[in-house]
Amino acid sequence: RILIRNTAEVCNPFKMSETVLKKRRQIQLEGIKKRFPELPDDIIKSSWSGVVSRTRNSSQIFEKISNNVFVAGCYNGSGIGVGTLFGEQIAIKASGYNSNEIKTIDKRKKPTWLPPPPFLDLGVKARLVYERYRGILEGEKTNLSNLTGIDAELLQLQFGDRDQSSYSSSWSSAKSFASFLIGIAESEGFISSINDSASIYISEWANDDRASITIKDILDMRSGLTPMCFDPDSLGLKVCSNLIDSSSGGNIIYSDDQLTGCINRDLAESGVMQPWFSETEIYERGDFRYSNCDTNVLGEIIFRATGQDPQTFADYYLFSKINMNAIWWKDFQDFGHSNGNILSYCCLDATARDYAKFGYMLLLGGIWEGNSLSYNSYVNRIRDLESYGLQFWKICAKIHDENGNCPNDSFIHSTIGFDGQYIMIDFARNIVVVRSSLYEPILNASNERKMKLIDSDLSQSNWILTLPRAAGANINSNFYSSGFYDLITQAIE
Repeated sequence: RILIRNTAEVCNPFKMSETVLKKRRQIQLEGIKKRFPELPDDIIKSSWSGVVSRTRNSSQIFEKISNNVFVAGCYNGSGIGVGTLFGEQIAIKASGYNSNEIKTIDKRKKPTWLPPPPFLDLGVKARLVYERYRGILEGEKTNLSNLTGIDAELLQLQFGDRDQSSYSSSWSSAKSFASFLIGIAESEGFISSINDSASIYISEWANDDRASITIKDILDMRSGLTPMCFDPDSLGLKVCSNLIDSSSGGNIIYSDDQLTGCINRDLAESGVMQPWFSETEIYERGDFRYSNCDTNVLGEIIFRATGQDPQTFADYYLFSKINMNAIWWKDFQDFGHSNGNILSYCCLDATARDYAKFGYMLLLGGIWEGNSLSYNSYVNRIRDLESYGLQFWKICAKIHDENGNCPNDSFIHSTIGFDGQYIMIDFARNIVVVRSSLYEPILNASNERKMKLIDSDLSQSNWILTLPRAAGANINSNFYSSGFYDLITQAIE
C-alpha cells in the first residue's frame, strides 16, 4: 500500500463534501498519470481528507509537558518518516533513556505559536504565486547603447543575468520604509505622536513659524516648506526654480550634502503663484507638494529621537524582525548620521523577495513575534488612507475606464520609485506584487554606497544605475501600473 498526499489547503476537513473530495482525488490522479502514464486509471483505491498540524516556524513539538506526560507531534506535513522517528524517540525519552537522535532533536528550534485569526487565515494562505527575473534584452541593450553611449558589452556584463539573489534599488519606495520607521518610533515611545510639532526634534524650527509643522504634515508631503533642488554654483541646495525640477521631489541627488539644506529651508509664501508648484494655480500652505527633502527630514527626526541612524534603527526594529536584508545609501559626507547621512527619501537596496516581505508584513497587520503583534495601529492608518499619505500611494487596481476613472473605486496601496520600482499591497485580496527595474551599483568614487554624482561622468561617481532613465536614457516608459496589476489579478484569480 502506498500513501500519497497531493493537496494541502486551508479549510475545515470535517466539512469537506464528497463532491469537493472527488475534485481533489481527480487532481491527485492527474498528477500521478503525468509522472507515471503507464499506470492504470483506477490506481487510487481510496481517498480521504485529514488534518496537518503546523507551527509558525515549522518546528516540531517534542517535550515533557507534565508529570508522566510526553508529547511529540506537529510535523508540519513533513511526512510519515519524521512522525515515526519522533514517536519512537519520545517513547525512549518517556522511559527515562537518552539517544543520539534525542540529542539532535533537542537542538532544534523550539516551536512557535501561530498568530490568531484573522491573521492566521491570511498567513497560512500565503504563497509565492509567481516570480520572474530577466537580464537586459538584446534590443534594450542596443537601444540603450545608442542613446547613452554606454558600451553594449558593458551593459551585457552589468545587466545580463538576474535571479532571486539579485539586488534592486528602491529609489523613492524607500520613503514608505522611512514612514514605517516613524510609526515604529511612535509605538516604541521615542516619538510621542506623529501629530506633535516636528520642532521637538528639529530644534532649528522651534523659534519661528516652522514650529507649526507637525510630523504628520511631513509624512503627508504637506509641510509647507519650500522644495529644494541642486545649486550648481554653491554645490549645495536652493529653492527649486521651476515645476520640472521640483515635480520629482527636487534633484538634490547632485549634492554631496543632501540633508543640511533640507533642514535649513523656510516656509513657502502662501497665497501666491509659485513657479515650483503650478503654472496656473495659486499655492496655499498645506497643499500637497512631493518633496525629497521632507522625507530626509523624517530620517533626521528618527536619528535625533532614537539616537540611531535610520539604517541601524531599521536593522533592529524592522529588517531583523521580518528576515529582510537591506542596505541604505548615504550622501557623500564624513559627518552626519554615520559617516554620511542616510538618504531616507530613496535608495534602499534589497532583493525583490525582501521587498515583498515588507509588503507581506503590512498585509499581516504589522510585525508578528510569537503570539504578539506590533505596530498594528500604524498599519491601520496606512490601510485607511483615501489618497496619498504617510508616504504611501493609492493606485487603481484596474485598467481605467474610458473616462479615466477607476472602475468600482478599486484602489490598492503602493510604494513607487523612479524607473519603475513598486511594492503593491492589496489589502482586500491579500496580494503583494513587487516590480523592479534592472540595477547595478556604480562605486567609482569610493567602495561604499555613498552617493556622489558627477553629471555625465560615471567613472568618478557613486551612482544608483537603474535602467533606463538613471543610465541617462531619455525614454518615456510605457509601463502602466494599473494595467500591470489588473493583468496579474486576472491571471491568478
